[in-house]
Amino acid sequence: MNATALAPAASLADTPPPVSHRPAYFERTGPPRLILASFLYLTLPVAAVVLLLPDSGILSWLYFWLFGGTHIVVTLTVYCSRANRRHFVSSPKMLAVFVLVPLLALASYLVFFGLKMGGSVPLVAIWFWAFVRFMNFLHLNRQTFGVLQLFKARAGGKFPAWGRGCENAAGFALVAALMVTHAAGGVCPLLGVTPLYPPGLPMEWTVPLWVGCVGAAVGLFAAAVVGLVRTRTTRGRWEALLYFTAQFVGTFAAAVYLPLYLAALAMHYAEYHILMVPRIAAQPLDPASRIDRGFGWLRAKPVLFVGVILLLSLLVTQGMGSMDFQPPAELGGGTLAWGLTLVAFDALILVHYVLEMFIWKFSDPHFRKSMAGVYFTPKAG
Repeated sequence: MNATALAPAASLADTPPPVSHRPAYFERTGPPRLILASFLYLTLPVAAVVLLLPDSGILSWLYFWLFGGTHIVVTLTVYCSRANRRHFVSSPKMLAVFVLVPLLALASYLVFFGLKMGGSVPLVAIWFWAFVRFMNFLHLNRQTFGVLQLFKARAGGKFPAWGRGCENAAGFALVAALMVTHAAGGVCPLLGVTPLYPPGLPMEWTVPLWVGCVGAAVGLFAAAVVGLVRTRTTRGRWEALLYFTAQFVGTFAAAVYLPLYLAALAMHYAEYHILMVPRIAAQPLDPASRIDRGFGWLRAKPVLFVGVILLLSLLVTQGMGSMDFQPPAELGGGTLAWGLTLVAFDALILVHYVLEMFIWKFSDPHFRKSMAGVYFTPKAG
């Protein structure tokens, strides 16, 4: 066999094998489908418990411990990276959001608990808890809007800007509807049933407000759906449509009967855990930092990591409703310390609402760089 005949074989031998690139996290089939399936395996069962077993406090407690409290605790892992901590003090705005606001929330809860302001200054308590409730509703709908954008990015289409505006506005309309239902005593004022608790506003106000907010939400949702359906996509738009519909239905149900808000949070909890898994795994750590080394050691042991998260979640769950604890003057030293600890963990709920408004902003160069390639493959060039 001559040299010419051997040349192609040599050329093939010198050619490196093709590199197999694994799709980025949200480009895979599993994570999006698991989020969508949570409506069936979590939202509907929780709704059934709320409606059929309303007095089952233990089930609600377990639900929040396993899903709600853990989703609050894992947010704090962003502080376990020196790169993030440096970013959090890199400007007055970052310092306010990631340091001062959490400290202010903690101080507010401790003052309320220490002075029992819920009983001594009821007007202040009403406005404070109304603010916390608003942040709760806002947090749910802002996350829904953000995750919907991930589903749309996965679909690969060029969706209209007006559709994005409708999606955003529909979320704000649902927040307003939830607040009106809360002010009406926890039930839709059109139902004519006994409120679950004393209304904050008369029916003359809540009825037109509820109709207006819900009407706006439904109209904006319909317009957003039109934008989703009409857009040509490379991977299909149906996952995004199913996600938006499931979240809208769950939140709308809560606007009719507020206890169903527990069920509306189910997909919210599930998707947050699903999306935080790769972010925690990809979080850069500095070996020169003790905090980073400790977190890296814990992160490398998944079973122990989950156990620590569940333990801290237990404290958050136990801290819920801390304003109803006994006055500090009636508590002994050790019991007082335990009460203050639980109040601090209760405050983490409000801290979580604030942090989540910023740590997922891809417009922030620091977070965009730290999450590059985690959820989607970077575009060439």
